[in-house]
Amino acid sequence: MGILETIDALNLTDDEKSRLRREYGEEVDPLRTEVGTLRTNDRREKVRTDILALSEAGFKDAPAALAFVRRLYLSPDAEEPGVVLFADHELGLTGEEATGAHAREEMSVKGAFEKFFSLLPRDKDGKLKVQLSDQGTVTDDHGRPKTGDDVADAEANTAEHKSSLGKAIGTTIGRPSREKRYGGRYSSGGGE
Repeated sequence: MGILETIDALNLTDDEKSRLRREYGEEVDPLRTEVGTLRTNDRREKVRTDILALSEAGFKDAPAALAFVRRLYLSPDAEEPGVVLFADHELGLTGEEATGAHAREEMSVKGAFEKFFSLLPRDKDGKLKVQLSDQGTVTDDHGRPKTGDDVADAEANTAEHKSSLGKAIGTTIGRPSREKRYGGRYSSGGGE
């Protein structure tokens, strides 16, 4: 039974109970505020340390990702249960897909990110073995159409190239066909 319940149980008038609650609040509120401020500062320092560790591990080239993780870690409910991870048998995972989980696990969003980062491969110095900058980009050359004398072959190569590039950049390329672009005429490329 807390102090407010005790005040309510006293055989006093409503005005006296209200005065006692107000006096109690005036004494306790500054302490609550101070404790809250200390917790916030402690949490900010812990998050600053976590972000620095991620940066030194190899995420320094991804400042937007670090900013997102910082924002997530500082969220008021970041440590509240946010996800339930099922066991492998509940998800139907076997063989190479299996994770080794034998029971359900409740985890906060922050905990899920921390677990993910702990699973990334690192070298003996704690740096990521794979640098983010080593990953391909959508501007990489995804192949050019093969040159061919046959018009049908050129159309097929163009279609293949559009499909490949479209998959790489996540959109459909709506370029008109060769016939529509050139009006059905083809140049032999010679000076005749």
